[in-house]
Amino acid sequence: RVASDRAEDVIEVRCLYRLISLLIEVYSGKKPQDIAADDFGFIVDIGLKDNLSPTRANGLASMIDRIRTVAAELSGKSEVSETQKS
Repeated sequence: RVASDRAEDVIEVRCLYRLISLLIEVYSGKKPQDIAADDFGFIVDIGLKDNLSPTRANGLASMIDRIRTVAAELSGKSEVSETQKS
């Protein structure tokens, strides 16, 4: 049972790493104001949203919220509008 739990942990870490890598690849080098204004629609466009478990989708949404918050702060905006949140 312990080996099984460990294997599941490795899978979760790999999935998380790939999600983070995707976000870095898409937004690396972009201006904070462009990131803050982005709707992150590519996640739906590539079918990722429909293929994540609820737990992973929540994790991805949390990462996106954090990226938007930091980008908004760096671009001088105090907060991200509710219409930009997905």
